[in-house]
Amino acid sequence: MTETAITTAPPTSPGRERVLLLIHLATLAIAGALLVWFGRNQWFGSDEWDAIARRSVLGGGDLGLLAPHNEHWSTFGVLLYRAHLAIFGLRTYLPLMVVFVGVHLAAAHLLWRIMRRAGSDTLVATALVAIFAILGSTGVELLYAWNVTFSGSLACGFAALLVMTTTAGWNRRDGWVWGLLVAALVFSGIGVTMCVVTVLFAWWSRGWRDGLRIASVPAFVYAVWLLGWGSDGVDRGIHTAALERIPETVWNSMTYVFDLVTGWSGIGAVIVVLLIWFAFRDCSLGTRPAVLASACALGAPLFFVLTSLRRYGALGLLGAVDDAWVTIPRYSYVAFALLLPLLALATTRAFSKRIPQILVLCGVVALVLLHQIVVLDQAEARGARTDQEVRSHVVAVARLLRDGAPRVTDRPLSYCCADLDVASIRRLDRDGDLPDIRVSRRALDAARTHLQVEVVGGVEGPTGEPPVVEAVADASIEAGPDGCAIVSTGSSGPVVRLDLTRRSAVVATSPGGGDLALWFVPATDLLTRDVPPTTAESGGSALRAGLAPNQPATIKVADSGKLLVRLPTATTVSLCNATVG
Repeated sequence: MTETAITTAPPTSPGRERVLLLIHLATLAIAGALLVWFGRNQWFGSDEWDAIARRSVLGGGDLGLLAPHNEHWSTFGVLLYRAHLAIFGLRTYLPLMVVFVGVHLAAAHLLWRIMRRAGSDTLVATALVAIFAILGSTGVELLYAWNVTFSGSLACGFAALLVMTTTAGWNRRDGWVWGLLVAALVFSGIGVTMCVVTVLFAWWSRGWRDGLRIASVPAFVYAVWLLGWGSDGVDRGIHTAALERIPETVWNSMTYVFDLVTGWSGIGAVIVVLLIWFAFRDCSLGTRPAVLASACALGAPLFFVLTSLRRYGALGLLGAVDDAWVTIPRYSYVAFALLLPLLALATTRAFSKRIPQILVLCGVVALVLLHQIVVLDQAEARGARTDQEVRSHVVAVARLLRDGAPRVTDRPLSYCCADLDVASIRRLDRDGDLPDIRVSRRALDAARTHLQVEVVGGVEGPTGEPPVVEAVADASIEAGPDGCAIVSTGSSGPVVRLDLTRRSAVVATSPGGGDLALWFVPATDLLTRDVPPTTAESGGSALRAGLAPNQPATIKVADSGKLLVRLPTATTVSLCNATVG
């Protein structure tokens, strides 16, 4: 049987095509250099600690290679991070950034080839992929190497679409398609969407039997993983509230993609409506080669349907009917990639290659690219400041643990690194994996606060000698019954100070509830700050906790010193096992 390759766009001048190919490759190189440069000050955080602190390759970790990460099958990502830890430790982030940027740019180039194969003009494809390559509007997502799991799934899915032929019946290339789709699944749950997109394309271009054949192997592999490892602790119930909200959520998600990318609020709805109108008006979208763009475009709403089911609890753990996840930039990154072939095709249909239209296209793309770079620069400044602070806090906690500092919690950095516990920090320190940096006094105080102070719900104690409570700002204190101090707070940042002579615990209760911010200075240091730092000033430096209305919470302190507590405003707070100074 003769193989039939997917028909490409009508040929144009070979010289023009070569020039545009060189321009495309140049834009990828520039985008890669910019992303690595902007990511030069990044460090580890959030999802990355799961692979660093809880996983192992040969056993011995809390989780294995096949255990899900936030319901995603992320074995390739875990292997990458374990290899980086073995070679570089946590002393540098650059190798991970280089790998991530490489995979992201590979996905961008494959996307460019899909656009061309679907019938897009090369100039249009080059311009739109340039935006995707430096998609700074997603903020720190392109500076966060764990997103290699998302870009890896996209790259493998796009490669599968390009490898597949349109000849009906079994073809040896189908084996490569199977392998690429399984690889997409092993990168992340985005692989499920890419499998469906590839099956749709096979179904439309080769027939339903071939579509089912293409689906068979990745579906079997994913089912084995899901039944063996992926379904542990996951609620698979269908919640009515989730189903009712899906249409609205998909619409909001699709329109937000273009609002985010362009920076123009409201333009997303216009672009989505125009794309839908184009899809229904252009009958060629159901035939080769344009069906390739149609299959990718259908992947975007499908992706949001699957994500909304998981986020709303129908397929997952969260169970909160909340639309906040719609604005998570990495989801827009995936959907934008899937919608680009259709957008490129629609632009090509309306593009006559005349000079005025070329100038308009280049002008719009230049404005959007400028927006990407400006937003990326701003995100880098925020992200680098936070990451460097986290790095200082991790090293400071390791130093305190090495010196035998007392502690009340096993997870002193839960505000940034929920998976990083005391045992993991000690192991990283012992193995020499932590960076050798100078730690400021402020970082040590912040680390000591998170290590030696903990707020837990309920009553644990009271224990230890009662501390003396004094008002520092916007608060008045009077003695109450049963060894409690009653604090009446104002509306402009009420703060009290607890003087502790040894390990102790105080039970706090407030009828209105509210937020607490705590800052601990040991007795061996001078008190240099009366007001706990704000979030804007120091990110996670202060320990933050919440008081539920009329529900007690125990503030546990492991050592003697001074504990500053910012209390909820305009209410009363009872502090039991405390005396009035």
